[in-house]
Amino acid sequence: MSFDAPSLVSLDYTDYALYKYPLVNFESLLEAKLNLYYSENIKRPDITGLIIGISNVQTLHLCGGSVDVISRCVKHGLVLPVFKNLVKLSFATGNKKSWKLLPCLLKQSPKVETLIIKGNDGDTCDVTIGLLQVKVLDVLGYKGTAKEFEHLKSLFGVRNPAKPSFLIGLELLFNDEEGSAVLSFLRAKNRSKQFIFPVFAIRT
Repeated sequence: MSFDAPSLVSLDYTDYALYKYPLVNFESLLEAKLNLYYSENIKRPDITGLIIGISNVQTLHLCGGSVDVISRCVKHGLVLPVFKNLVKLSFATGNKKSWKLLPCLLKQSPKVETLIIKGNDGDTCDVTIGLLQVKVLDVLGYKGTAKEFEHLKSLFGVRNPAKPSFLIGLELLFNDEEGSAVLSFLRAKNRSKQFIFPVFAIRT
């Protein structure tokens, strides 16, 4: 499939990942939402052209299927381009491959200031996610399990003395005991001036 839309500013693309994207011209694109999925009929899709074609966006939304497709393609040789204008990244997780992809994307996105993580309740792996440039971190769908809490702490383990404050919005769904543990941790971080956070919603 080819895209020749130099005036397009917003893209919402849902499809199976295809063999090739020979022409992708999104010269004016500011925002892209990718909903890519694997088809049993296309074992080794090549999304290189598509990813390069959207690399100038300022806002990028990746659903869980897209993260899975990109992760598999990276494993098979896809080199991620530099997203030089990207300031807001929405990233759906759910398995170990997705957590491994996130730090790679952040490394290639030097201007990212807002990171939205969706689906923190899936499998995780031991990766360090650099949040040095991130100013706003939203964790959506957090259920407060012990596994998630440990992973959340690892996400917040990197501190940049030059940028001591993060604005963190948490949509939390947990019981009182688990919620107290999360909030105690965040309040301790807040007192140490590592974080400033509002809690958007607490439902018990």
